[in-house]
Order: sequence, then C-alpha cells, then structure tokens
Amino acid sequence: MNRLLLLALGLSSSLLAVGCGCSAWSGDGDRVYQRGNDMLILCNNGGYTAVIGGADQEGHTGSVALADGPTGAIASALTYVNGAPVAFGDGAWTSVALDQVGLTHADTLCKDLDTRAWWNMAALPVNTTFAKVAADFATIDDCLAAQDAGAYPAGASCQDQLDLCVDGSSFVTLATGTIPGSYTAEAGTLAISQFAGATTSFLANGSLQISNQSDWSTKTVSPLAVSKCAK
Repeated sequence: MNRLLLLALGLSSSLLAVGCGCSAWSGDGDRVYQRGNDMLILCNNGGYTAVIGGADQEGHTGSVALADGPTGAIASALTYVNGAPVAFGDGAWTSVALDQVGLTHADTLCKDLDTRAWWNMAALPVNTTFAKVAADFATIDDCLAAQDAGAYPAGASCQDQLDLCVDGSSFVTLATGTIPGSYTAEAGTLAISQFAGATTSFLANGSLQISNQSDWSTKTVSPLAVSKCAK
C-alpha cells in the first residue's frame, strides 16, 4: 500500500528510484490515477491494483467492470467520463503523470498480479454456492406451507441451489434433482451452460444477476446446504 500511495502522490523520480535497481523501463501501457487518498492503476496486462479507503484491492479488468481477484465478483463498474475512469464511487479519477521511473514502479505492481493463484483461472477462484427460494414460491414460508399441505415434496429443499466450482463445473439443484453443467468467468461476467444465452453477473454484494434477475445470492444459502463441487 505504501508503494501505491507514493505513486499516487507523484513524488519525484529520485525518491521513487531509491532501491530500484531497474535495468530497463516498462509500464508505458499502465494508467495511474488518484482520487483523494485512493489510488487506482489500470494495468496493460488486463489487471488492476488499487488502494480504496486504505484497503488493497486487485483483480481483472473487463470491458465494463473490475473483478475482485480473490472472489471473482464484480468489485466495481468501470465507466469513463471525458476519458477519466469512474469506479469504486461516483467521482472521476485524476490521471497521475509519472516519469519513466514511476511508471516502472507501477508496472512492478501490475506484473505482481500474474503471480496470484487466481490470475489464470477461467472460473471463480473459490467454490461458490448461491441459492434462491424454490421456483413458484414467493417466500420460504410459502414453500413450507405447501409441504405441509402435501402440494410440494416433503423431502425437497425449499431453496434452489446453484454451485459454481473452481474446476469450471456447475450444478443447479431443484426439487426435481440436480442438473450438471459448466461455466466460464471473465471479470465478474459468467456464462453458465444451464442458463445458456442469459446475461449473468456475479456482484460483490453476493448476488448473482441472471438476465436482470437478482434472486440468486450467496447470502441466502441455507446452513444445511451441501455443495455439489468436488472436495
């Protein structure tokens, strides 16, 4: 974080170069921005690294979103106003003009990203389970009442379940059984075979938006739910 803040403040190259030992320049494709005390680097390699509210964040840069590396969820929408990015809040970022030494230090942070375990993954970096109220019911209580009345299988869960696994497999579990499939993930945007053709996004608040529906969520998973992902 200290290195990022040094870059954000645009300190002189002589200060940034302390202990550098740089043998060649790099970083010309990286873009460095500041907003107050926060810092954002949009990296030429397709990643980003940031300090937001004093906390480090990093991940992949998509065409319309920044995806958190450790979770794979969309951390922030990415838009541009008059050439300045708007992300992690409503205000536009200010470009930081760094000399070649400063850009080289920024690029070191960018190149560190490809050492992360999640960097080359085409799926979410952790097995993730989502749930929603079982189809045709507005609430869990409505489902339970239907079970009591014998109108819904007594042994069935009152929640539908979706498991997205680190190996790229996916499982949709309904009252009628489990439907296996596969998926891919890129910067928080998912393509899930069981929802072919649907626009699907995994948001940082834990919700999964499928064709503008946000019923699926990591926040509503029953404590009794068992992941279908291989252990």
